[in-house]
Amino acid sequence: MKAMKFLLVPSVDNPYDIRMLRSLGEELKGFGHECIVARSSEHAYVPLIDEAKIDVVLAVNKSRPKDYKTRHHARYVSWYQDVFLDTSGKVNLHDDDILYTLGTPKQLGLRLETQKYMAKPFYTGVNETNRASKSSEVCDFSLCGGLPLDFPSQPSRFCSSRLSRSVLFVLFQKLLLAAKKRNCFGLNYNQEVIKRMKTITEQVYKPLEGSLDIHEIEKALRAEVPPFFKNARMADDILWLMIRFAPKRYVQAVVGDESLEKLYGYGSASPNKFDVYFSGLLNWMSQTYPRIYERRLLIETVAKVSDSIHVYGNCMDRHGFSSKYYKGILHSEESLADVYANSRVNLGNNTHGLGLHSRNLAVMAAGGFLLHHRSREKVPGSLESEFEEGVHYVGYSGLDQLKDVARAYLDDRAQRLRIGIEAQKYVFQKHSWKHRASELLGDLCLN
Repeated sequence: MKAMKFLLVPSVDNPYDIRMLRSLGEELKGFGHECIVARSSEHAYVPLIDEAKIDVVLAVNKSRPKDYKTRHHARYVSWYQDVFLDTSGKVNLHDDDILYTLGTPKQLGLRLETQKYMAKPFYTGVNETNRASKSSEVCDFSLCGGLPLDFPSQPSRFCSSRLSRSVLFVLFQKLLLAAKKRNCFGLNYNQEVIKRMKTITEQVYKPLEGSLDIHEIEKALRAEVPPFFKNARMADDILWLMIRFAPKRYVQAVVGDESLEKLYGYGSASPNKFDVYFSGLLNWMSQTYPRIYERRLLIETVAKVSDSIHVYGNCMDRHGFSSKYYKGILHSEESLADVYANSRVNLGNNTHGLGLHSRNLAVMAAGGFLLHHRSREKVPGSLESEFEEGVHYVGYSGLDQLKDVARAYLDDRAQRLRIGIEAQKYVFQKHSWKHRASELLGDLCLN
C-alpha cells in the first residue's frame, strides 16, 4: 500500500477524543503513513482536505459535509460512537467510503437508507501508556467519565399540575414570572415539564441493561408532552405581538420597571422558536438524560456498600449524586491508568450496551478490576462479544444484583487481582491501537 495522508477529526475538541485519535494516528505512522489531528468544526478541518492533499478523512460522529466542495478522491471514514435523534438518518457517504460504528448501527440508533458503502463495527484500543502497576489500593470504587449538566426539574410554585394548560394561562405565567424577575422567555422556567419528561424517560428506559433505544423514548415523549408546547408556542406569539404593538406603559404596568428592558430585549428576537427548542429537548431526554439517570443509580447503589468512592470527570462535581465523591479531572492517560490500577473496583456502564469503548479497555490495560453490567443482548460491541465474564471482568444483571456482586468482590482481593492480570494480558493481545490501525488499512484496501 502506498503511503497516505490521514486527517483525523474528533467529535468534539475534548481531551478524550483527541487522545484517542492521536493514539490511532501514531500507529498509522508506524505503518508508514502521515496523520494530522484536526479541530472538530467543519470550517476548521474541511479546508485542510485540499490544503494538505489529504487522502483519507476519518471523522468521529460525522459524515461528509454537504455544503463544501472537497477533492473528489479524498475518501471518508465515518466512525459513529454516539447518535442523536437529529443525526440518526443523516449519513452522507460515497460508495467507496466506510461507515464504522461502535457496535451496530441499529444498536446506536442509526437509521440507514440503502447504502453501497462498507459498514462494520470498529472499536477503540489501548497502548503502552494505558499500562500501569499496582502500588496501593486507594478506594473501594472509582468511576471515571464526565457528564453533561442536568436540567433542573423541581416544579415551580407557578406551575399547575396539568401539562395541557390553556394558552392564556401560559401567557399569564410568563408575564407573572417576568414581574418576579424569573427566566420566562424559554421553556427552562417550566420545570414541571422537564420533570414530567424525565419521568417518562425513566419509565421507558431500563437502566444498567445496555438496552437504550432513543427512538422508543422519543415516541413516548411525543405522545405525552406536546400539548404544553403547542400552547406555549401560541402564548409566545401573543407575547411577541404584544411587545411590538401594545403601548409600552401598559406592559410596564404589568411587569414593572426592572423587567421591562429584559422583556423588550426578548421581543426583538424571532418568534416561533419552540419547534427548535422542543427538538433539542427531545434529543437531550432520549440520548443524554439516560446517561445521567443511569450513572446516578449506579453511584447511589454502590454507596450502600461503601462510601469509599472516587469520581473523576468534567461536571461530575455539578451533580448532586456525585459531588461528594468528586476528586477532579484526570488529564493524562498515565493518571487515568494509575486510578484504574489502584481502585479495588472500577465501575463501568454503557447505555447502549457497547462495552468496547476506551474507558473499559483502559481499565483492563492498567490491570484493573472491571465491574460492568451485562447487556440484554450479546451484540457486537458488548463486552460479552469479545471478553469472557469471570475471566476478564465481572458482570451483573441490573440494580438488584449490583450490591451483592460489588460486596462479594470487595472482599475477594485474590479474585480481583487474578481477573485484572488476565484482562491486561488479553487486551494487549487483541485490542491495541496497532490492531485497529491494521484493521483500518485493510478495510481501505478491500473497499
